[in-house]
Amino acid sequence: MATTTSYIVFLSPPLSTPEQIKEIGNLSHLPEVRPVNEEELDEEIQENQDEQLARPTSCCVVDRSTKDAIVKWAYSNSKLIRPIIPIIPTESADTTQALRAGYPVPYFLYGSLESPALVQDILVLDQLPTLQSALVHGYEVRDWDRGRALVASTDTATVEGRVYMVASEEAVELLADHYGFAFEAASCRITYQTGESVDGNVFRYRGDRLGLEDLKGRID
Repeated sequence: MATTTSYIVFLSPPLSTPEQIKEIGNLSHLPEVRPVNEEELDEEIQENQDEQLARPTSCCVVDRSTKDAIVKWAYSNSKLIRPIIPIIPTESADTTQALRAGYPVPYFLYGSLESPALVQDILVLDQLPTLQSALVHGYEVRDWDRGRALVASTDTATVEGRVYMVASEEAVELLADHYGFAFEAASCRITYQTGESVDGNVFRYRGDRLGLEDLKGRID
């Protein structure tokens, strides 16, 4: 299941009305207009350095296709518009597809979670956990705007990482909170350095992989 990312379009000249967005995006109805909150303004200010643009007080929330149409319109007509900011959901990762056949269950960890200290902090453990070096099969590493992600690949593709034996449903939910809504826990095939292969779980990216930068092999 893929996430649906929404985008904040700030209403400010030359794009200042929902009627314009409706026409540009070929929408069947006017997009809802709402006030801009302070957090959105802070993010917009960080991305926009052009003093010629008026500070926005309202905005519309649109889908990806409408966002793409607006960007194309601005480019084709040489219009300078404010940055369009993605709304990243903050809910936990989906764990409905994870293996739960008796704990402890091996979880393949990659990137920053290869650090025992970080795993200890996330799971609120009394001591550093034991992590075993391993490969996960059928995945590759990609880069996205919020960090690194694992995405499905060919059967022969592998990524290096480490395995932690998750002991409870509560620990799974803590990991899900850490990864966030853009990820889901799914079953996978893991091979340890000893050559032993087992079934386990991995948190993989479930958003649109288009535009993700390919990062073969191990995650830095």
